[in-house]
Amino acid sequence: QLANFWQDVARDFDIGRIYLPREDCERFGYRREDFDARVSSPAFIELMTFEVGRARKFWLKPALALVPLALALGDMKKDVSDSIGAMPTEVLECARLVMPLAHRGDRLIARKAHLAYYSGLDMLMFPRTRTLPELAQFARKQRARWLYISQPEASTRPEYIFLLDTTADVPGLTRRFVSSGHPAVLYEIGPEFGTLPDWMSNDTLVLLHRDRGMLALAPSNPYTLYSLGKLEHARGRLLEAGRYLARAEELSPRNLRILMALGDLELSAGRPLEAAEHFQGAEALEPGSLDARIGRGWATLLAGKSREAAEIWRPVVQSASQVSVLKSMAQLYHALGDSAAERAAQLRLAEVTRPRLGRGALREMKTPHRAGPGGAFRLCLANEDYRYILRTLPHVVPGVGVMHDVMSMVELNSTPATAHPASRSYTYITLSPQCTSPVMSTPAMELSAE
Repeated sequence: QLANFWQDVARDFDIGRIYLPREDCERFGYRREDFDARVSSPAFIELMTFEVGRARKFWLKPALALVPLALALGDMKKDVSDSIGAMPTEVLECARLVMPLAHRGDRLIARKAHLAYYSGLDMLMFPRTRTLPELAQFARKQRARWLYISQPEASTRPEYIFLLDTTADVPGLTRRFVSSGHPAVLYEIGPEFGTLPDWMSNDTLVLLHRDRGMLALAPSNPYTLYSLGKLEHARGRLLEAGRYLARAEELSPRNLRILMALGDLELSAGRPLEAAEHFQGAEALEPGSLDARIGRGWATLLAGKSREAAEIWRPVVQSASQVSVLKSMAQLYHALGDSAAERAAQLRLAEVTRPRLGRGALREMKTPHRAGPGGAFRLCLANEDYRYILRTLPHVVPGVGVMHDVMSMVELNSTPATAHPASRSYTYITLSPQCTSPVMSTPAMELSAE
């Protein structure tokens, strides 16, 4: 009889009859006006998928269950059939497992109603929360015992995608089912749910579990594989990092970031020749890549080819900014007797290590250097640093909202700073603690004597 009803959804509606249960239509959001307009929507597809599942539970043969869908509404035929064909078998597997464990009146948090229906649980729609404590509060308020996470839940609530990673242990959540096909995990909720796991205090582990959850949804995403490779490398797990990055390269062979990551990994693994190949490939993709050039120089140097490494590095000495790289350049050119290149590396090193009063430095400064009556103190700043402070101080120091507050406490001395190299232009500024601005009372403005 159900098959007969579903076979004639459009024809029955034309004569004023709807045999689809009102309760089911409301649950899936398919409205009366949608019937009027013959709307082919995800809501209709989910509704019909649910009805077919109900028929299967009544031991209706699968072939018979598919017949009415083929004729229900002409323009919906393909969408509905595709949806039924892709109906996740993990829902049925999970239902069979949870039925012996469930009690009458148990409530399930999920995105779709299928599992609740098949397992005899009461359905709770996955709430619009963003954190585990918020989700746990909802579960306690609604007296939910089960939590189901699969593709629909992870797609609409990506904040919880890490729950698809079975290595991400969460207090108060006990895994009762993990699918072998489409990603799906059923958790039983315990009293500790809402307590944040220890790994959430570690940014690397947070990203790791997030990316593992994303990989469960899309195993062939090269960007997720790349991210996992970088994270595992940072953790010192070189074998796992190699597997992720090798797979990423298979899927995206002309990707600069993946090639660079593989080069870095080979260096860490003590395989400089293989590293050089990856860096060379990165240079071929982007000939002006500074990082690829420096990486190839490192690999060549570690392979024992000092003179070749020196030539690779020579064009980028003035562009390098990493202290370790510049120190190695200076040492290499010194060992080879190339005084001009050594001097260039040393000058560049001095330039990149020159103390600067940047945003981070303002936060970390300790004790003011008091020189003069009333505790005023003077700083000698390169002009670009002076401009930087005037531009950023209102955003760094609490209580200073507009530029003139800062300008009122800055006294410029036009006398040049003759003690400093003439190649740079410097300006003296005097900061006076007598000014009314709250800046001087905040630890962020405790400036060093330098």
